[in-house]
Amino acid sequence: MNIVDAIYVNALPKDGPKTPYSHATETNIIAASVDPVAIDYWASKNILCRIAAENGDNTSTMDPDNTSKGEFGDWLRLSLDELKAADYPFTVDLERIMVYVDSTN
Repeated sequence: MNIVDAIYVNALPKDGPKTPYSHATETNIIAASVDPVAIDYWASKNILCRIAAENGDNTSTMDPDNTSKGEFGDWLRLSLDELKAADYPFTVDLERIMVYVDSTN
């Protein structure tokens, strides 16, 4: 089981994990999936990119559909390729992604 604790998130592109809680966005979201690739894709697309876009920020560095070399979507697919080579049935296909979400919002 893979858990994403997105109660507080840093949706500031390239700001990194150093963001203090006072600058983070409170979403109160916890998500779970048996697919580590799917949950990364889903959380980036539905939490980080959404908040960054609402703040008027460029989402390209955190967009899982941006597969330009060195961007998050590229790294995510490289990980997916390695896992698939080991016969894990993981995905970034929105039609197949299963994520369970709990939110206090």
